[in-house]
Amino acid sequence: MRFAFGEYTKADWVYATARVYEKFLSGKEVTPREINTLVNSIGTLWLQWGDKISFATIAYYAIHQDQIEDGILQMVQAPPQGIEAYDPEWQQGIAAIHYGANPSDALQILIEPRLVKVISENDTTVFAELAKIRGFSSVFQTILERYSSSGAAMVPDFIMSAAALFAQQDLPSAPWVTAAWRTMRAKLTLIDDW
Repeated sequence: MRFAFGEYTKADWVYATARVYEKFLSGKEVTPREINTLVNSIGTLWLQWGDKISFATIAYYAIHQDQIEDGILQMVQAPPQGIEAYDPEWQQGIAAIHYGANPSDALQILIEPRLVKVISENDTTVFAELAKIRGFSSVFQTILERYSSSGAAMVPDFIMSAAALFAQQDLPSAPWVTAAWRTMRAKLTLIDDW
């Protein structure tokens, strides 16, 4: 790696990459060719992303690229394999690389599973944090529509929790806010289990 990155190499890059790669390999043998291929892949991603994404996350993406391409959501929701010690925002970086989006925009894909959990647990603090993320409006509306139209467990408690959490937010007067309220009212009128 020092040869490939030359004067740009930082001491923690080599260490972080080695630790993440060792966890990935978990005893499997690796050839020099595979190491060269990995370093080239990391280099290409680093040239593309630079300081927008941590080097450890870039290395993690290169190491786990096949699994990420097979299922990005499963990978960012799976227990981290050593990356969290080097980059607590690793999921955002992985999503940004995968979708070719700004890291701040990539958070949208991570919102839905967390938002469903937060609504189910009636967690005001995390709901408020998620509500500030770009893309929250469409994800929130999608959750309301999907969970009720698919016959999933859209119980009154879920809708009531969503409405209570939503009401506590300082949201602008916008068409999406009106649409979300309309959807929640409509879903509540359809629920028989009171």
